[in-house]
Amino acid sequence: MIEDMLTEACPPKDIFLLKGRKNSMRNLDVSLYCNAAKVIASVYKKNFAFKPKDIDDIEEILEFYHKDYVNKTLDEELMYQIVGAFGIYLGQVMLQTGLSSHGYKWEYDDGQPCLSNKVCKLFPISK
Repeated sequence: MIEDMLTEACPPKDIFLLKGRKNSMRNLDVSLYCNAAKVIASVYKKNFAFKPKDIDDIEEILEFYHKDYVNKTLDEELMYQIVGAFGIYLGQVMLQTGLSSHGYKWEYDDGQPCLSNKVCKLFPISK
């Protein structure tokens, strides 16, 4: 039941891999990923509000999924989707709590979403 709900909530992984879109985020629906992260968090009784405290909750939730993944009880595709949703959500928290005031915004780097201010690039999905 939870896996079905997560599968519905999580965007497909190929949305991330938009090669050739190095400087455009127009095809990345950030709200879709953030909503997926919120749905997953709600399963764990967490209420995300784009606040720094959400980062600890993300770590806690991902630890559960990591254990399932290591024990081979979680599908690799679903794990990829979950990590992607939380990575985009983490990036949005970072933007909304200060990075945007330093010129950071979503961009693609070699087909992967990242936060960039043209001097430095951060990859919250890879965190």
